[in-house]
Parts: sequence; C-alpha cells; structure tokens
Amino acid sequence: MSQKYYTMKDLPESEQPYEKLEKYGAASLSDAELIAVLIRNGSHHKNSVILASEILNLHPVHKGLIGLHYLSGQELTKIDGIGKVKAAQLQCAAEISNRMTKQRKPEGERFDSPGTVAGFFMEEMRTKETEHTLVVFLDNRCRLIRYELLFVGSVSASLANPREILKKVQAGELSLDQAERLFRRQPFDEMGYAKLDTHRKIRSGFAEVIFCSGKADDHLLRIFGRLYAQDAEVFGTR
Repeated sequence: MSQKYYTMKDLPESEQPYEKLEKYGAASLSDAELIAVLIRNGSHHKNSVILASEILNLHPVHKGLIGLHYLSGQELTKIDGIGKVKAAQLQCAAEISNRMTKQRKPEGERFDSPGTVAGFFMEEMRTKETEHTLVVFLDNRCRLIRYELLFVGSVSASLANPREILKKVQAGELSLDQAERLFRRQPFDEMGYAKLDTHRKIRSGFAEVIFCSGKADDHLLRIFGRLYAQDAEVFGTR
C-alpha cells in the first residue's frame, strides 16, 4: 500500500510554515520549516518540510542547520527536489549567516590577544575542513585594517609556499618582517605535546625520526598520522 502524500495545503493551518510565520514570527518555526520557507516548494512526492528535513540530515556528520556550511552545491542537488537554484539559495543563506556574525563585531575592536583574534574568525573558520593560513593587518592600535587568505592546506596542516610569500612582498602586500615570521614558522608543526621538524628531509635528505619512549599512545598515533599525511614516510625509535 503506497504512502499518502500530503501537500502543504493538506496540513492544518497551524502546521503550515508561512501561516505560522505570519502569525507568530520566524522564531516559532522549526529548523525544517525555516528551510521550507527558503526553498518554497517540495517535489512531486514530498512537501517542502519533508524535503527540508532531508537537507538537514544529508551531511554524514554535521546534522541540522550547521550542515549547510559543509554541503556543496553538487551534494545538495543529489536530493530529489533540489536543483541548482535551490542549492544556490541554501548556500547563500549559509554565507549570510557567516557575514551577519562578522558584522555583529563592534567596530574598533582591539586585536591585542590570541583570544580576540580567534573569537573574530571562529564563525568563519570553524566550518573549514582543511587548514587555512590567514594574514591579519592591524594598525598601531591593534585595530583591524583587513585580512587575507594566504594558503589552503590539508586536513592537518597549511604550509605556506615560499614563492607566494615572496610575490606578496614584491607586491607590497606583506612587509619583510611579516614574511620573515612566516618563513620562521614554516619548518615546524606545533602540536602542543610535540614539535615536528617537517623540513628535516629537505635539509638532510632523511625524514624526522620520532623518539617514542615516554610518549602517550594516542599522541604517537596523531604524530605519525600528521607526518604520514605530509610525506607518506614515518620513522620511530625507542
């Protein structure tokens, strides 16, 4: 026996998103109902709320509205009833939320501590699935002038390309002092419980060897995973 398909008009008025929105405001809507209002209609076999629920459960890890930040247009269009236009609408909604968060930041905020910098970029960066290197330009009172994305790395590291750094110095986008700090930071990967020399093989022809004695097993697994991701070659010793 086939399942009955209910259109939005078949539902009680109290369960129709547009009517709830007009009567009680957007805050009264569920996550699925908010998405349903954005996409406006469903498909031939499901109404917009059911379609919205599928969208919210599409990502294998990040469920709910946060999943919109992790879904590509190609992934969204795999859902029956989501075409390129609806996928674009959803991606724009996710980007609007990012920009609104940034604009809530008070003007003239001083970037005088790591916590302040982290707080400013957290909303934008927390949804990135790879490491990103940003350069932040501040005035002499530690107030933000602008920031730029320099490099996008792997899941566990973002190594700046020396050629790109030099190009930015030549173009006047980076000072010599800023470039020097980037170069000094590059050869090492700081993990808190270990500092990996990722350029040892470049300098000596032989990769970093990890002294395993005294290190926790989970730390060793992460260290080996980080090195293997960078060079597919890991050595350990007792």
